[in-house]
Amino acid sequence: MNILWFVIVCVVAIRYVVKEKNIDKKDVIIACAFGVVSMPSNLIMGLVTIPAYLGAASILKGSNNEVFVIRSGKKQTSISFSIAMGIGIFLGVINLFLANAPINFSVKLEWFLDAIRAGVTEEIIFRLFFFAICVAVVKDKKMSKAENVLSYLIMTIPHVLIHFNFETIDLGSIIVLFVLFGLPFAVLQRKRDLTSAIVAHSVVDLIRFVLLGI
Repeated sequence: MNILWFVIVCVVAIRYVVKEKNIDKKDVIIACAFGVVSMPSNLIMGLVTIPAYLGAASILKGSNNEVFVIRSGKKQTSISFSIAMGIGIFLGVINLFLANAPINFSVKLEWFLDAIRAGVTEEIIFRLFFFAICVAVVKDKKMSKAENVLSYLIMTIPHVLIHFNFETIDLGSIIVLFVLFGLPFAVLQRKRDLTSAIVAHSVVDLIRFVLLGI
C-alpha cells in the first residue's frame, strides 16, 4: 500500500512540475537537501520526497495559501524552532505514557537518522504535498470552513493510515494518532512553517526511539 502511495505521489507531482514550469534552482536544492538527509534511513522515501516537494512547491509558489519552508529572519527562525521543540517534547512525553512500555534507553545513530527521515518525508509526502493538492483543487481561492476542515483531514488521515495494516488497524488508535500526532503537525505546518512541523515530528519520534527503543 505504501509503494502505491509513493507511485501516485510521484506521478501527480511530476505532472504539476511539468504543467506549472515554475520550479527554480532554489526549489531543486531544497528538495534535494530534504531527500538526501532522509536517504540514509530509507532510500525510497528519500527519493520520493524530492518530486513530492517539487510538486508541492510548483502548486504553492505565489499562492494565497502559501506554506513557508521556514520563516525568514533570525527572530522568526528562533521562534519557529522554539515552538517546534516545545510541541515536540510535549507530544513526545505524551507518546511515552501512551506506549505504556518499559524505558529502554539507548543512543544509536540509526535512531537519529530514522527520526529525521520520519519528520522530513512524512511531513512533505503526506502533508505538504496533500495540502498542495487541496489548494490546486480549490484553484487557490480562500478556503471555506468546510474546505479547511476537509484539507486538514486530507493532511492527516493518509499519514495516520500508513502506520497500520489490515490486521492492526483499530478506530481508537486511529483517533489518538489523528488528534495527537497528525493534526498538531498539520496546524503547525500551515500556521507556522514546514520546518517547524518537521522538527516537532522528528523530536517526537527521537524521544520514542531513544527512551523505548521502538
